Formats: sequence, C-alpha cells, structure tokens
Amino acid sequence: MKGQFRSLPEAYVDKIPTKIRFLIRDGMVKQMNLYELLGDTSPPKRKIVQGIVVQDRISAKNLAAQAREYIGISLEKQTKCKDENKALKMWRNALEECGLWIFKNAFHDENYCGFCLHDDQFPIIYLNNSMAKSRQIFTLFHELAHLLRGKGGVDMRTTPQLVDDYEEEEVFCNAFAGAFLVPDESFWRYAKKNLQNEKIKELAKMYKVSSEVIRRKLLDKNLITQKEYEGRREEWKRKFPAGKKPSKSGGDPYATQCAYLGQKYLQVVFRQYNQRRINDRKLADYLGIKTRSLEELESYVLKGWEK
Repeated sequence: MKGQFRSLPEAYVDKIPTKIRFLIRDGMVKQMNLYELLGDTSPPKRKIVQGIVVQDRISAKNLAAQAREYIGISLEKQTKCKDENKALKMWRNALEECGLWIFKNAFHDENYCGFCLHDDQFPIIYLNNSMAKSRQIFTLFHELAHLLRGKGGVDMRTTPQLVDDYEEEEVFCNAFAGAFLVPDESFWRYAKKNLQNEKIKELAKMYKVSSEVIRRKLLDKNLITQKEYEGRREEWKRKFPAGKKPSKSGGDPYATQCAYLGQKYLQVVFRQYNQRRINDRKLADYLGIKTRSLEELESYVLKGWEK
C-alpha cells in the first residue's frame, strides 16, 4: 500500500482508517480482476496515462489543457450539462473511454473524498459516493492528476501535517482540477465583475463545481481575502462535518451496485461470463455478490442503468 502513496507521509499512511484500507485493498483486487479478465496485452483504444507524457516542471494549467484536449469534452458541453449529476456521469464515461476504471463506494468517513491506484494498464479511481456530486467531479480530476504524474493518491478534506513533497503534490493536483474544470480564459470573462456570493454560486452552477472551487480561484488572484475564503470554508465544514456517516437509505441494492461498479466494469465481467470463460461462482466473486443475485443484477446491466 505504501508503494502506491509515495507522496503521503509514511506515518500518515499507517493511520489510514480501517474502512479506507479495506476499500484500497478492494481497488487492488479490482486491478487483479482486470488482469485476469483482460490480460496485460488487451489495451483500450485510448490510454490517457500513457498518451500524455508529463514533462518536468510543467504547470498544472498546461497539463490540464493537454488533458482537456485528450479527453475531448468541450467547455461548452460541460456547461450545458443539466446538473452536477449529469456532469458526473459525463466525466466518468469520458475518463473510462480514456482507459481509467472508476468505482464508487460509501466511505463512511467524510474526510476521505477518494483515492487512486496507479497502473500502466488498469489505473483506478475510487469516489466517495456520499459526497456531493460537485465534490466527486473535483475528486475525479484531482486523482487524474496523481495518475498522470505516475502516482497513487488520496484526496482528503482535512490534510495531515504536511511535509514538503506531499504539500507540493496536493497543491499541484488541486490546481490541475481547478484549471481543468474552470479554465482561466473562460472564468475571467464571467468573473471580472460582481463577485458577490450569488455570483459565485451562479459560476459554480455553470461549471458544475462547488462554490469552494470558485472561491479558491478568486483567492489565488487576491480578489477575496484569506479570511473571506476560510470563513466560507469553515461554514461549509460545520454544515458537512468530517467523519459524519451517511444516513442509510432504503434504496435499491442492485441499482447501487451498478453505480458502484460502473457500466464499463460490469460489461467486461458479464461479457466473459456470456462467452463461458467464467462460471457463476467466479462471476459472483468479480461482482462481490452472491450467486443468487446474479440474474437480478444482470437485468440492471442490460438496461444500462446507472444511479
């Protein structure tokens, strides 16, 4: 595990909560599953972690521009998304088409937004499904930055006591996510006037990001004070305290499993099953369910359903 998170202080890796450790190990199992299912010579059409060569000292802004061009989603398409839920689905699909494997789960720890596991063949991102959709979108691109730099990473709301390498890595990944989702050239056309709270909310809604992302950009340009930024941030933390466990809902477990595993992974597993390369028991193992639930889950996959 420590090998994946080289930028994290070693003492902090040892303190990662049990639930998060379990999910990280589950991510490693997913990578092994993909090697078993697809082999190491079965690449997707596009692989962003290999397609973009990160040059030494490249800026987060320039790397974000390269990633935007590679992924091929225009800013116009992004801003025309109906809401954050639609935007998250769009980004998830787009990144999976670029060779990433994206999973979700309820982390039961709101200090952890997500993590990624680097691998040349099967790089993985895990999102905390309990977070707001706008936060999940930011986490996607925070983790993408780690992967492009050839590292695994963990995205946290409250970071541990920083050491230089970790601080530099996190600052870069946050800057990358902000530059990708809210490009400066577009942002300053809209933000040059009227920076009151309602305008900030309007900009966040347009780009499908949180208000904190907008405030961070304003802070970086000295258009709001550190006190104003921290005040709003503390207000947000009080409203959504770290460590708060998500409430249990009586949602459909099959629909939830589809959302957690994602259509890409589900389709790969069921394709192997339908081609009789794996049996019922192995199928259930890959999906993390009991064999008696296979038929019901497959019906959701065939519908193309995603929560």
